Amino acid sequence: MALGGTFDRLHRGHERLLSAANRLGGELRVGVTTSAYLHRHPKPDGEQIESYRRRRSRILAWLKRHRRRPFRVVPLNDGVGGAIDPEVTHLVVSVDTRAAARKIQAMRRTQGLAPVRLITVPLLKAEDDQPIRSRRIRAGLIDPEGRRLNRPIRLTARFTLRREASAAGRFLREFQPSEGAGRNLRTSSVTWCLSSSPGPHPGERRLRATDTHSGQQHSVRYRDRGPDFERQLRRLVVRLLRGPARTEPGPGRTTPGRGRDPREARPGELRRPPKRITPPWPC
Repeated sequence: MALGGTFDRLHRGHERLLSAANRLGGELRVGVTTSAYLHRHPKPDGEQIESYRRRRSRILAWLKRHRRRPFRVVPLNDGVGGAIDPEVTHLVVSVDTRAAARKIQAMRRTQGLAPVRLITVPLLKAEDDQPIRSRRIRAGLIDPEGRRLNRPIRLTARFTLRREASAAGRFLREFQPSEGAGRNLRTSSVTWCLSSSPGPHPGERRLRATDTHSGQQHSVRYRDRGPDFERQLRRLVVRLLRGPARTEPGPGRTTPGRGRDPREARPGELRRPPKRITPPWPC
């Protein structure tokens, strides 16, 4: 049986893949991509990827602790390795590498070899409900255990309605104690300014969080009456806690693939530019 990958910053997802292979009998072959292969096939933040020697040593240490049957760790220079060897009967892959596994199956058929049995291992999710991936660890979003890394930010607010200002004040005191300065919030932004405005329908309002550095925004709608404001406020902050996500464009920007920003003036139309949100205290 065989499996392969980069195995940069060995994490819990890698360990799940290795554990699935460890439960099978026979000799296990683990292919680790070499530095030359990664140079030809660059990855995000590729300059931060660990050396081949370090990645190989981590795999060997894990196998020595958990594997009781024979195993080999081999360099992977072409993306295929020993997967087309006639002795290989099983191939352990993740959801992300199934496409490469299908190519290997096609190569085996062209060489007259029997197809291997594919064992697909589901991705393991981190605390933010996103898959644990090495690129996210290199970006500093999570650690190898899938825990979100703490990045202090600040939340400020400007609400014109008294009931909204009061509810937002309670919320900010809960999430940003005076000694914490937002240390419980994890996001890639420095400061988010919270505000509200009339919604597109009667009885609705829009709650918006604006990144004061990039101008990107998150927003949710809520009913003008009742406790819906506090629920949607918590929902919006949870979205900020999960880090980078789909965002609305800032003033004067366009969304890639979606044409003109509806807030921009059409040809022949004069439209005053939207006012920049100014918090009541420095952000």
